[in-house]
Amino acid sequence: MRRVRGATAVRAAATARLLALVLAAALAAALGRAADGGAPGEAIELKSADHVRYDAEQRIVRATGNVRFAYDDVEVSADDLVADLRAERAVLSGNVTLRAQGEQFHGDTLLVHLDTHRWEFADIRAAISPGYFERGVLAPLYVGAREAAGFEDRLAVRGSEFTTCDLAHPHYEITASSLRIWPGRKLIARDATLHILGKRVFTLPWFVVPLREPQRQPFIPLVGESQLEGRYLKTLINYAISDNSYGSGHLDLMSRRGFGKGVEHTQVYDHGRTNLYLYQVNDTTRNAQELTALANHEQDLGGGLTLRAHADVRNDNFYYQAGSLVTNSQVTLNRQRDSSTSALAFDYSRTSSAFDFTRWSTSLRHDERGPRYGLSLDSRYDSHSTAADQPNDLELNNRFEVTDHQSRLDLRLVVSKRFDLDHDEYTGDDFYQVVDHLPELTAETDTYRLRTSPLGVPARLTLSVGNFSERPTDIEAYRVYLGYEGMPDTIPLGPSTRINAQARFRQYLYGDRDHTAQYVYGGNVRLEQDLSGSWQARLGYVLLEPKGYTPFRFDYVGSYSTAAFDLAYRRGERHGALLRTGYDARLSRWQDVIARVEVPLHRKLQLGLSGGYDPNRGRPRDLVTRLRFGDSRTALDLSARYQPQQGKLQRVTGALDWVANPKWRVQLLSSWDGVQNKFVYGEVLVTRDLHCVDAIAYYSLQRNLFRLDFRIKAFDWGKPDFSVGRYGQYIDTSLGEWY
Repeated sequence: MRRVRGATAVRAAATARLLALVLAAALAAALGRAADGGAPGEAIELKSADHVRYDAEQRIVRATGNVRFAYDDVEVSADDLVADLRAERAVLSGNVTLRAQGEQFHGDTLLVHLDTHRWEFADIRAAISPGYFERGVLAPLYVGAREAAGFEDRLAVRGSEFTTCDLAHPHYEITASSLRIWPGRKLIARDATLHILGKRVFTLPWFVVPLREPQRQPFIPLVGESQLEGRYLKTLINYAISDNSYGSGHLDLMSRRGFGKGVEHTQVYDHGRTNLYLYQVNDTTRNAQELTALANHEQDLGGGLTLRAHADVRNDNFYYQAGSLVTNSQVTLNRQRDSSTSALAFDYSRTSSAFDFTRWSTSLRHDERGPRYGLSLDSRYDSHSTAADQPNDLELNNRFEVTDHQSRLDLRLVVSKRFDLDHDEYTGDDFYQVVDHLPELTAETDTYRLRTSPLGVPARLTLSVGNFSERPTDIEAYRVYLGYEGMPDTIPLGPSTRINAQARFRQYLYGDRDHTAQYVYGGNVRLEQDLSGSWQARLGYVLLEPKGYTPFRFDYVGSYSTAAFDLAYRRGERHGALLRTGYDARLSRWQDVIARVEVPLHRKLQLGLSGGYDPNRGRPRDLVTRLRFGDSRTALDLSARYQPQQGKLQRVTGALDWVANPKWRVQLLSSWDGVQNKFVYGEVLVTRDLHCVDAIAYYSLQRNLFRLDFRIKAFDWGKPDFSVGRYGQYIDTSLGEWY
């Protein structure tokens, strides 16, 4: 029988979950009932067997010949089954097959200890499909091991080998003398050996893969070139001191920045873990010793209480001002209960360079939710210092909120207050807008909950009474607010005519010195008419009109009165046209006349045109074209914007995804700026399929970056920064909304 090899160490945790949790729980629960005195037939739940015997005196169950039994969604088959209920263990032997979640695991002998849930599986062979994993796996994983044993929370494997190559003689495989897996936490392999094309490449005394957080592929150097670092070679080497103490070493050689070295270390405790990171670069471009140090700690204190602490120091970092020292630290205590969450946090940061900036804050938050009531309490103290000769900015912000959800309405009480503890000595925050609720009580409902509609139209109703204080206007006054917002309603006027309408009304009464008041009315209405064929005409009007006066800035409402007309055509997904204009009654101006057309030039080629005209100035707007081509191997999206007044192209953008053949794929993003007369960005990603591994070449014009990478294609590592700009923004080659 051909030996089935399997997966990379990164995904071996899936095997642990299946074998440790499903197998042990299923068999132990089924046979365990017999161990407690239940009937053997009910406990084992045999589906079939040629012979079944139960020795009541010895309490031993024996089944032979085509043994099959199930528990929940797990099914096990074997040639023989012996369950010693007195010794609390069961042995299955001969062509053992475990079926669970659509997967099959094969082995020679399976031993289950019913008392401890420990299991032992000999000569495991499996091909795990991508559908078994929640995410991150794109191709089958092939697993083989001489022995495996474990409990519900961990797995130990001896004589393991794994690959993602489905060939009889795989391109690569990794063997290990022992493999220990903590599902969802980490994987540690001892004496890990990489074989390529059947040849041993190298052996490492340990191979560690953290399973909690994504990580760059270990032991595969990252080669490339960038404007910041020059040509570089970056390596990641893992190590293990013990099962609970492991990490990675960084060795990076950069032609412009020099030699970088660092370490990431993880220490696991019974109820916590600590992560440390230290990285140092002798930056030859700035003649600086750059140092980055970070520490994170998590601790389960019991009773739903969790401690999280973070600290980092960045000395003379390239991304900060030269000679700067930046420190940050946070400590948070969280308590999670069934219906409540509490958090106490301390935050300190300081930046020292040409100027010193220090910030200290303490916050306390508590949220509690029940079937009807809700409570939220938030208090935060902040201290900011910006210069030695300036006073500190000291603030205390408090907010308290209680909600009551009743069958007919919702009640909400809000109390909030900002205290300026520096007594206005610090004036840098004088222009900030702050609104205090002292307090505010709000009732909200709708006509469905009230089971009545005063005006015959479904609507939302709001009543609010409160005392407000606003800065920087330094105004304090009572306010009564009544809001009526009709829900959108469609009224048919005929078989092809309908009207959509929605109305709004708000009334504000203020208790200031002049007893001012304001009301706002408005709404929108749209008349739609279906014309012959696929044409439709729409005439709409939107109105918002405030009357009166408000002393508060946060209640200020603008006014507008706008009419719009559309004539649209749509047939299927590829034919479309739109003619749109409007009139702004407030400004006494016409809106632009816009025309859009989408037509298919070929069954694979689509053309879009958009143009506009400004009737107020008598000027044409930009002309935008979009050409899209797509078939089973090629997707092309090309857009251009032309300025008629200047008589020149303003921007040309394009995106290409071309599968040249089953082995080669080319992806391209590009944009040319006609104003600057240059390419503003260009992204090229070339992928070569090497059966089980992808070779990827990536180039970015904007970042002046080139990188060569090799990735096991069975795992979703993502694209190497493709379509990501210099500052982390997503690159979009489309020109957005035309108008």
